[in-house]
Amino acid sequence: MGVKLIVKYIFLNAQFYTDYDRFNYPEIERKHLRPYAMVTIKLNGILLYRFVLK
Repeated sequence: MGVKLIVKYIFLNAQFYTDYDRFNYPEIERKHLRPYAMVTIKLNGILLYRFVLK
């Protein structure tokens, strides 16, 4: 039986910000000088941890 660990970096692109504009979604932070990224860690398909890189 093997263990599968997945670490995934998710970067939000310009299309995301077009779909979720600042007027309808003011809670989403906009960064003009650097990307907004999230890291997720899964072990055997179970999400263990998710955090945002600021």
